[in-house]
Amino acid sequence: MKIIEIDHEKCINCLECVAECPSHLFIDEKTDSEDTVAYVDPYSSCIQCGHCISICPTDAIIYQSVEKLIKIPKKSIDFNTLFPQLKLLLQTKRSTRRYLPEPVSESEIKEIFDVMKYAPSASNARAWKFLILTDPKKIKTLSQKVVNSISLTRKLVTNFLIKNFFIYGQLRKTINEPSFTVSLDRIIGDSLAGKDPIFFDAPCVIILYSPNYGNLAGCDSGIIMTYGMLAAESLGLGSCWIGFAQESLQRLRSLSKFIGIPRGHMVWGCFTLGKPIPIFHRIPPKPDLSVKRI
Repeated sequence: MKIIEIDHEKCINCLECVAECPSHLFIDEKTDSEDTVAYVDPYSSCIQCGHCISICPTDAIIYQSVEKLIKIPKKSIDFNTLFPQLKLLLQTKRSTRRYLPEPVSESEIKEIFDVMKYAPSASNARAWKFLILTDPKKIKTLSQKVVNSISLTRKLVTNFLIKNFFIYGQLRKTINEPSFTVSLDRIIGDSLAGKDPIFFDAPCVIILYSPNYGNLAGCDSGIIMTYGMLAAESLGLGSCWIGFAQESLQRLRSLSKFIGIPRGHMVWGCFTLGKPIPIFHRIPPKPDLSVKRI
C-alpha cells in the first residue's frame, strides 16, 4: 500500500489524518484564503500502517494497493456484547495436545491468516514469513529431528564437565532442577514408544520466521502468533505453542536449514493446529497478576 496524495474535492479539512499519522506526514497548510491538508513524504518515511485511510471520513486519501479496502459498517460492533464474548474466548482458550486425525481445511487456514495479517508490528515492519506443514510424513520427520536434538541436549547437560564448567547463570540453575531432566526423559520415552511428543499428531504445524531485527522481532511474532491461535479458537480449532520446536530450530542451523529457513533468519514461533479431542468444562482459577502503580 502506498499513499499518493489527497483528493481535495473530498477532503473536508477535519485534520484527523494530521492528528493520527504516526510519522507526521500530513500537515495543515494555512493560507490567506483557506486551510488545506497536504501529504508530504520527501524521505519515504511512511510505514504504510493505513491509519490515514482508516480515519478519513470522506475517503479522501488516494493510495495504491493490490488489496481491497474493507469498509467498517456503521454501528457494526456492539461493545456491550463484544467484551463479554471476547473475555470468555480468552478465558477458555487452552493449549491443545490431543487432536482428531482429520485435516484442517484450506479455507480454515485462509481465514486464520486473513486475521493474522492485521496484527500490529513495530513500525509496521511486517517482516514475518511462515511455513505451513500439513504433510504427516514431514511433520513426523521434523518431530523426530527435534526429539534427536533433545536427546543430544540430555547427554550434554548431564555431562559433569560441561555442566560445571561451560554452563552458567540461569541455564545452569534450570538444568539442575529435577523436573528438567524428567521432562526431557519423558519426551524421549514417548518418542521411543511411537508417540509424537512434539506436535502431538496435529494435522497442521505453522512456523514463523523473520530476519532478526532485535528484541522487537520476538514481540511482533508473539502478537501475530496469538492472533492466529485466537482466530483458530473462534473457528473451533485447537492450538498449542511448541516451545521445544522453536528452541531447537533457533539453536540448530542444520534443523532450520532442513525445513528451508534461509540463512540470516530466525524462527520466532511454532504452533500446532487441529480439531481438538478434549472438551473443557470449566475455567480454572488463576492468580491475580503482579501489578505496581507508580
